Amino acid sequence: MSAAATALVLTLLAVTTLLTGCQATTAQEPPARSVAPSLPPLRVLLAGDSIVDGYYTTVPEHAFSPLVEASLSKVRDVTQVEVGVSGARAFRVAAAVETDTVGQAPFDVAVLEVGANDVGKSTLREWRAGFTRLLDAVAATSPDAQVVCLGPWNAQRPTRPYLDVLRRLCADDLVISLGDLFARPGLRGPAGQETYLGTRDDFHPNDAGHAAIAARVLDGLVLD
Repeated sequence: MSAAATALVLTLLAVTTLLTGCQATTAQEPPARSVAPSLPPLRVLLAGDSIVDGYYTTVPEHAFSPLVEASLSKVRDVTQVEVGVSGARAFRVAAAVETDTVGQAPFDVAVLEVGANDVGKSTLREWRAGFTRLLDAVAATSPDAQVVCLGPWNAQRPTRPYLDVLRRLCADDLVISLGDLFARPGLRGPAGQETYLGTRDDFHPNDAGHAAIAARVLDGLVLD
């Protein structure tokens, strides 16, 4: 074979090797990953009494409402609306929800925290009527919302009848008892400490108590 022919063969072999290598590289490349569509924003309603208002944490960010929002915001865009009426029983909170949610877009989640002021003050009939009105107020704007019914923040024994009524009213929803948290040492008080909302008492949850409430709410939620 002449030198020219040999050079041509070597050139052809080099080109073939190059093309084969390119084809192999292309075949080994992983397919482009499909990007999952982002989840839609989550609309959350938190309605209740002074506990929704943040009594008595040292700073606002330690209250259970912002703790819930901060946790949910790690995985979803969140719009949270709070309706807190300090010192209110269920019927007053229901009236506030009726007023404050008029014209609002539907909520995906509604966390209802009332009862601390009803135990021992409202009859069971009044409690039932007030909480029923609260549920109806939520359903008026958000019939498909996931509803979380928190039991009264109060001593377990006097709370039990109110919690029994709540379980019947919220039979299709999530019911979370708080009486055991109320009784747990370290989740309330100590009375006399100064907070951003005034002097702490020994009834309302402290920072640790609010964190425990938030944890129970978050553990119970089922999000798509």
